[in-house]
Amino acid sequence: MKNKIRQKDTKLVKILEVQLKDYLSQPVPQEKLEDIVSIFMYHIRRNSRRAENLVYVSKDMYWDKSNDMLFYEDKEIVLTKKERDFLALLFENVNQGIGYSVICLSLWEDIYAEKQDRIKTIVKQLRKKLPKDIIKNIHGYGYRLELEKEDCD
Repeated sequence: MKNKIRQKDTKLVKILEVQLKDYLSQPVPQEKLEDIVSIFMYHIRRNSRRAENLVYVSKDMYWDKSNDMLFYEDKEIVLTKKERDFLALLFENVNQGIGYSVICLSLWEDIYAEKQDRIKTIVKQLRKKLPKDIIKNIHGYGYRLELEKEDCD
């Protein structure tokens, strides 16, 4: 994904260069040049903000923090509301343990113990959709999303 964003930036640079060549070969009003540069800068800022909101789970899979969406090969993976909420909580706390009570409060706004079975079901379904062993169980406590340092960047 980072490469695709860089490719888009490269395309924008090429477009700007072409439009600048037009400017050099034929005078263009300053307002038009300012518009071209403005559009170019908007796209650069938008793409860099988007890249900051992506957390890579693997080479082809990433979590979009700004939209709470999971993608594999740039296609959205369908998640239930509870799966999405649970993943959002995990991605807010990458490589940190999250207790059952915090998970219950986040997903159901209560801390009843019988919700642990529901959490286990959500984790079971998510493990089918995610790379192997990134959701770790912390015996008697809760869960942790375990990502390599380079995947988090």
